[in-house]
Amino acid sequence: IMNIRGGIVEPADDLRYNVSNNQGGELTIWPGVEIRAAVSNRNNGKLVIRGGTIEHGVHDFSSETIIYDGTIYGGIWGGGGSTIEIHDGKFYVESEACVDFGGRDAYMTIFDGEFYALSGASCVIVGANNDPKVNTGAHVTIENGSFISYGGECIDNHGNLIVRGGNFTSLPSEENSAPCIVSSWYGDTKIYDGVFSQHGGLYVANIEDYASMDIYGGLLIGREGASGVGGTPCTLYINKNSSIEIDSEKNAFY
Repeated sequence: IMNIRGGIVEPADDLRYNVSNNQGGELTIWPGVEIRAAVSNRNNGKLVIRGGTIEHGVHDFSSETIIYDGTIYGGIWGGGGSTIEIHDGKFYVESEACVDFGGRDAYMTIFDGEFYALSGASCVIVGANNDPKVNTGAHVTIENGSFISYGGECIDNHGNLIVRGGNFTSLPSEENSAPCIVSSWYGDTKIYDGVFSQHGGLYVANIEDYASMDIYGGLLIGREGASGVGGTPCTLYINKNSSIEIDSEKNAFY
């Protein structure tokens, strides 16, 4: 068991995994810590982040990671066998995704937090369910949070996604724009609540490559030329408690 309660962790010759929790150990990072490198958690380890700043991301390899607070640059990554909980914090990326989570038997719950994806990056990517016969996708549940993407998707789901709340805003950046939420490659998306706002793209929600999307509640807002829901081939179900607001001359469905 190790606790890092203060100070600065400087990188060595490689920025990757300068702080590594391994072989079933338990590592807790407390407020006031500044880690100028990546943090890894592997081999059934337990990583708890209660605060501090991490500059080059957190990587979970078939282990358990719990984030209560803190500021993380470079994203959160998890693969098959990983379990991750995000309770709060601020997350920033300039490429790829704030959260990139995929693989069989991988489970994540986002309870809250602020996620900022810049320069065409995504806030959340859920993979890797690209086989119609075998479900290899990760399982992600979003309870709440603020998700803002500039030129990329707030959510790109190829796996199994449940959204119960949160605010999702997709903004154009450098003449690039993207749907607020995408379900593709046989992904299964279920939306129970949340506000999805698209500024300048084709769709608020896009469904493609034989994916499905069930909308039981929430609000989809299309502005400045965006349609509501579009895509092909796909399966779409919309419950009577859902609302789609299009603030343009485009279609609710396309």
